[in-house]
Amino acid sequence: MEDKERQRDDDRQREERQRDHLQREDTQRDYRQRENRQRQNQQRYVRQRDDRQREDRRRDKPQSAGKLISALEIPAWARCICAVGAGGKTSLLYRLAEEYRAMGKQVLLVTTTKMYLPREYAVLDGSAREILEQLERDGFAVAGTTVCGGEKMGPLSGDILRQVVPQAEIVLAEADGSRRLPLKTPGPGEPVLPEACDYLVVVEGMSAVGKPLRQVCHRAECTAGCLNCSADHVVTEEMAAQAAVRGYETYLEEVGKRNAQRRGEPDGSVPGGCYFLNQADCLGEEQKEKIIREMEGNRFVLGSLKKQFRIQR
Repeated sequence: MEDKERQRDDDRQREERQRDHLQREDTQRDYRQRENRQRQNQQRYVRQRDDRQREDRRRDKPQSAGKLISALEIPAWARCICAVGAGGKTSLLYRLAEEYRAMGKQVLLVTTTKMYLPREYAVLDGSAREILEQLERDGFAVAGTTVCGGEKMGPLSGDILRQVVPQAEIVLAEADGSRRLPLKTPGPGEPVLPEACDYLVVVEGMSAVGKPLRQVCHRAECTAGCLNCSADHVVTEEMAAQAAVRGYETYLEEVGKRNAQRRGEPDGSVPGGCYFLNQADCLGEEQKEKIIREMEGNRFVLGSLKKQFRIQR
């Protein structure tokens, strides 16, 4: 009798355990199904959002060229614009990116040297696919590799660059280093221009005027030799203008010749770029006039990115 009672108790416990096990399985299955539904809903939302953004970009009519693009006389056919020199290269490129994006263009910003880490739209140490996904999603990607202990952005590998450059409508490249000083002439191996460069903007900062060359110039000794003066000489308006022209005119000519060959036109008929003399808000009217006279015969803009971009040709 006791054996039968014990057997019934065992059977009851076994049934309860089986019932508990089945309930747990049902609960876990329901939880997994809910997770899958949530994941699918999230993926569907992301796809729909991305589709809407792409459709919006396609539907938006391109606007006219922005103020800076027009002032620098960047041709409509230019796809790879490079900034060299000192005193505002990064700011200029980001301003150009804003204007091109307002025109409905997809913009890729890179460096061939080193620049400070971007705050947004960054793809660092990413694959070509990740860069193109960012470009497609937001119409803007700042792409490179982390260097200097993760404090700066360095250049993409040649293989990735070859994959992503043809996919962007506009490529902006910072192709020179200046250690955040306003004035520079290039040293050996500088600037580092990508082969795709078809418009070059030479930037120099006019805040250097009135200060000793050694304090305000990257590669001061090199610049002093170029200007036939001492590195301790106080920078004049004429010297600031001459540093831009003497330092970089051969590179402008080279890009212009390459453009002419690509377009099947005579040498000298296609521009290779221009000079942008930034930080003009630091100058008085007489100082501006001296610089304008010194730059006569060159394609240039004297202006200020800081002051909502005022220009004076």
